[in-house]
Amino acid sequence: MNRQSTILPLEEVDLTNCDREPIHISGQIQPHGVLMAVSEPELEILQISENTQELLGIAAKSAIGQNLSLFLEQAQLEQLKACLLNENLKTINPIKISVKKAETILEFDCILHRWEGVLIIEIELAQSLENLSVFSFYHSVRSTVSQIQNAKNLNKLCQLTVSEFRKITGFDRVMIYKFDSEYNGAIIAEHKAETLSPFLGLNYPSSDIPKQARKLYLLNWLRLIPDINYKPVPIVSPNNPVTNQPLDLSFSVLRSVSPIHIEYLQNMGVAATRNI
Repeated sequence: MNRQSTILPLEEVDLTNCDREPIHISGQIQPHGVLMAVSEPELEILQISENTQELLGIAAKSAIGQNLSLFLEQAQLEQLKACLLNENLKTINPIKISVKKAETILEFDCILHRWEGVLIIEIELAQSLENLSVFSFYHSVRSTVSQIQNAKNLNKLCQLTVSEFRKITGFDRVMIYKFDSEYNGAIIAEHKAETLSPFLGLNYPSSDIPKQARKLYLLNWLRLIPDINYKPVPIVSPNNPVTNQPLDLSFSVLRSVSPIHIEYLQNMGVAATRNI
């Protein structure tokens, strides 16, 4: 099937057709980071998000066709190349990189993945200069892990999970959502701020999370929206030059989400979300 035939312009998406919205090829990202699609092994920038002037000090259009050395010092570039020797980039994500901006060096958290013939690099300004290893993270949450492992039943397991996850993240509300065989959903566990109305026990029809959105949850378990009122940033040169199709953002952490989903979250009174 021709992928182009399913594309619905954003202004035409509504509740009657959102199950056909091609959210994995939106051509947009959230503005708190920069996304680049580069060739290997040349590391030539093929596509890049339009917000590079603001975050990196270089206009996006001028970056197209340039080498990553446009942003990275030689030592940093060699370090990145060493990371790219790993076939499974999940084993090294996230990494720290230093990016040149005028006369300063900025520290970024970086996530790498390969898809449809290109290397996709996503960077966000680092909140900490330290690398947090899997082992140090486990050490910080080992009490939580122990409690969850010792849960006597599913209900206890779910309630412990939302409670401990809320302690780690600081979110006002954490929920576990369960699908039935027809993909209708229910909130089966919740931990929240006392001032919030409960969602525990509420049920939702399958149409609330369309088929293509459920598919993305299975492909990419992590989705973050730090600010649901964000303005999407377009990707310069929207088509992947390898496939001559819109860049597939299925595994992107910065991917812009459906405007219908944003409206849904606004109606819930939510300001930011993290889905795992």
